Amino acid sequence: MNTAQIGKHISIPAMIPEYAGIKYTSTGKMGGDAGHGGQTDLVFVFETSAEVRIQDKNNKVIYDYNDCHYEPIKITITVRGDWEIAGLNYALKKIGIELLSADAENMRGKYGE
Repeated sequence: MNTAQIGKHISIPAMIPEYAGIKYTSTGKMGGDAGHGGQTDLVFVFETSAEVRIQDKNNKVIYDYNDCHYEPIKITITVRGDWEIAGLNYALKKIGIELLSADAENMRGKYGE
């Protein structure tokens, strides 16, 4: 079995309407750029108020959506290519580490540890 082609699927549904549901689906590395079939989708589902703003590299807003009517929305970010997938995974891992560290620090203060 070629482990480079094993995909991954992680789904975290929203526990309450105010939380975001998140889904991560990836083919894993496929041996090259976008033309080799590697793809990762990161999907966010918001049941209540959410704003979406897409900016170009110069911070010019090219899309702006303000959900003032509390309509559910789904945002999908697709990345193709081995290096692009690795970059997204690295960024998500770093965010996770920072969030977990902050949560651990908050818990220590809250419970006197």
